[in-house]
Amino acid sequence: MPDRELTYDLFAGLEKTKFAVLLDEPNRVELELAEVLELRQRGPQPASPVGKVDSFSLTFHGPGDRVLAQRTYALEHEQIGRFELFLVPLGRAGDAVQYQAIFNRLPKPA
Repeated sequence: MPDRELTYDLFAGLEKTKFAVLLDEPNRVELELAEVLELRQRGPQPASPVGKVDSFSLTFHGPGDRVLAQRTYALEHEQIGRFELFLVPLGRAGDAVQYQAIFNRLPKPA
């Protein structure tokens, strides 16, 4: 796991860059981060004593000749290092397969 927390701001600057999904050595699958989307809560939200909920999604595009199963994978990126992420295949988008990861968490208390 990287030293820093995986946040919307961290990923927002990494769109269109490559992430390696580390399978069994030496197998890797390359995914491109296609979209980082901040998720908005609908309706009035109760006040949280620790602040705003960090809620965002990541959409990746991978090779169309292979579909990764829904599960947690180790990923690696040249700027943020290795980390684990639960990926869900969404379906095909042209020649690519789309995957999504969703984050919903309360900020850590100060």
